[in-house]
Amino acid sequence: MVINIAAMVILILGGILTKSLAVLVGGAEAGINVLSLSFLLYFVRKSAMPPDRDHPYGHYKYENISAFVTSIFMSSAAMFILISSIGRISSPVSIESGAIYFAVLSLVLPLISFSLLLWTAKRTGAIAVAAETRHLLVDAADSLIILTGVVLAIEFNPVFDALSALIVSLVFIYGIVMNIKTAIPSLIDEGLPSQFVDEVKKISLTVNGVRDAHMVRSRKTPRGYFIDMHLLLDPNMPLGEAHEVVDKVERKIKESITSIVIADLVIHMEPYLSNGHE
Repeated sequence: MVINIAAMVILILGGILTKSLAVLVGGAEAGINVLSLSFLLYFVRKSAMPPDRDHPYGHYKYENISAFVTSIFMSSAAMFILISSIGRISSPVSIESGAIYFAVLSLVLPLISFSLLLWTAKRTGAIAVAAETRHLLVDAADSLIILTGVVLAIEFNPVFDALSALIVSLVFIYGIVMNIKTAIPSLIDEGLPSQFVDEVKKISLTVNGVRDAHMVRSRKTPRGYFIDMHLLLDPNMPLGEAHEVVDKVERKIKESITSIVIADLVIHMEPYLSNGHE
């Protein structure tokens, strides 16, 4: 947060002093980062709250809100950059040579922030944090474009300063699409891919005492899948033994399927009758 506040102030002042739209855009990006990081911290704390009476499945989807809020701010910045760059392309403005130092700074600071957040995302697995790392990675790519544009504007033609800002707006749009694409599956309760549903059934049938498994339902959350399913057991099996079978099935599924995160697995028991149903 401190890095982004410093970058915002320095780059906005640098853009004004050197008349570089590209450097000014770097400052605007840093300002967006300050706002989005503030929302990120708030919503990640909310998502970490334990389940309660009103939210029995937890508060994980607050992370989706954070990803969408970040995308809204990125959309606003993209529109500002797009409109400003088109104006500068039609009426180029010569920039000061000192703009190159600010452009280098705009590249270094996002890389530092990205490294810190990437470590946090790997440690927590939070979707909102992952969305923010993508945002910062986009910022680093933008800063490289800004640096290139500033160098070309100083050495050859000032229009390159505006062209680099225009390219940055397109990169912003790509980042927005990726954030929304990541958030939508858990927002609409997307279920397990069909191959995992089949695998859950097959694993269940390998446990002694299980006659059949069906009605495997699931929904995706930012922290993993919530799954519930029905096991068909011998109707004469004692209740205690049936619970042991269910526990074995649950353990085996969680131990065998490691390529996805199973946040919760609920298994319902049914008596296996001649027609295979309760």
